[in-house]
Amino acid sequence: MSRLQVLHFGKYYPPSRGGIETVVETLCRGERESAASRALVINRGGPTKREVVDLVPVTRVGNVATIGA
Repeated sequence: MSRLQVLHFGKYYPPSRGGIETVVETLCRGERESAASRALVINRGGPTKREVVDLVPVTRVGNVATIGA
């Protein structure tokens, strides 16, 4: 049986701090035993980059502009 794959979408991911960021981080870390979780979030200050934060694969997508923030 293949392992469950979960992709969490969020605005940001730690080290950015906030309520939703903490929830997404907690979900990703808590699902390690039963699922392969990863996060897809916005990169505030630059181009798209991929990294691993506390064993969680995180893709930070670069943005060109922010409208209505």
